[in-house]
Amino acid sequence: CCSYDEALEEVREKLDESIRLRLRSDVPVGLLLRGGLDSNAILARLVRGLGAKVQTFTIGFEQQDYDESSVAAASAKHFGVEHHVHRGDTDHLKLLPDVVRHYGEPSADKSAMPTMFVSALTRQHVKVALSGDGGDEAFAGYSKHRLSGWQQKISGWIPRDAKERWMLDAMTGQGWLGANAVRKLRPHLLAESPSLFSGEFFSGQLFQQIITPQLRALSADFLRAVVHDFWQGSMEPLERILQWDNTDPLPNSLLTKLDIASMARSLEVRSPFLDHELVELCARLPNEWKGNSRQGKLMLRDIVAPDLPQEVLRAPKRGFSVPLAHWWRNEARDKIRDGLLPLHASLVPFIDEKFARRLLDEHQSGRANHAQRLWNLWVLNEWARMFLTR
Repeated sequence: CCSYDEALEEVREKLDESIRLRLRSDVPVGLLLRGGLDSNAILARLVRGLGAKVQTFTIGFEQQDYDESSVAAASAKHFGVEHHVHRGDTDHLKLLPDVVRHYGEPSADKSAMPTMFVSALTRQHVKVALSGDGGDEAFAGYSKHRLSGWQQKISGWIPRDAKERWMLDAMTGQGWLGANAVRKLRPHLLAESPSLFSGEFFSGQLFQQIITPQLRALSADFLRAVVHDFWQGSMEPLERILQWDNTDPLPNSLLTKLDIASMARSLEVRSPFLDHELVELCARLPNEWKGNSRQGKLMLRDIVAPDLPQEVLRAPKRGFSVPLAHWWRNEARDKIRDGLLPLHASLVPFIDEKFARRLLDEHQSGRANHAQRLWNLWVLNEWARMFLTR
């Protein structure tokens, strides 16, 4: 219905309108600023598009692989805004019990910790803040979005029933192919891999070992239903993935995390990328305008690139995460062991404690990196201790 340039201008106007609406407040509004494109795009449009004044807030880590504070600081300086940053791994570790307590359910999203901490920092200065959440889902910014095109061509050679069976094998470690074969084949053959459903499953082999047969049978039934539902309809892989992202992980995980973490610190967070008119507009854009195998969020990048500093444009994409692998071997070595073992009595029928101990020993000795798996188990056990103990 229109050219790329016309669509670009329409998206820019809709984004500015969304930001303008979320600036309505009787109190000053801040911005949760990270090193990635999304929050910096909001900052660029706030300052250059709307001429707004805003304070920005970020946190940093001693582990450089997880630290975005230097990029965020460079962007804040570029736009001339008042910037606040806090660094301190020890302070983050103190939040571990708070994360479980406030969520009230075994949610293992490790970004809950930094989200809660940056919310506390922000609340010291403002009561309302904007965030960049929803940008990846609206503009196709995840790596799985970029890979969907070439994976579609290869996966077209494979019958649908075989792909469903392989997906289930990969998630449960059961089936005629075997876990190792599925693990090796999946990235090359399947555009619809289980990573669409979760950030990180246990691999099939580990999945078999960490849970008891009773839970394994229940999990297989659930995952089989998920796989079947995912295949309903006739959409291209990218559209199917984006639909899934916007209907399950975004509202049920990412935004739940954001809402609980921010409200636990009495901070109201508003996300301009979640404006329904903006989301609907982006959903109508041709896939090739959103990204390709080399670059995601093409249109958003074109909108804000002229205003952003090179530090932001060149920064690698990172999730909002914490250095768990380092913590579990160093500062929180005893905390993870004491929190994980022994397992709460309610979990014994479902989790193999000997295997959990093996994962911990392998990680702390440096033989393997089980940081995320140990976090999953720690959260589950801590939750059981808090809420299932009478």
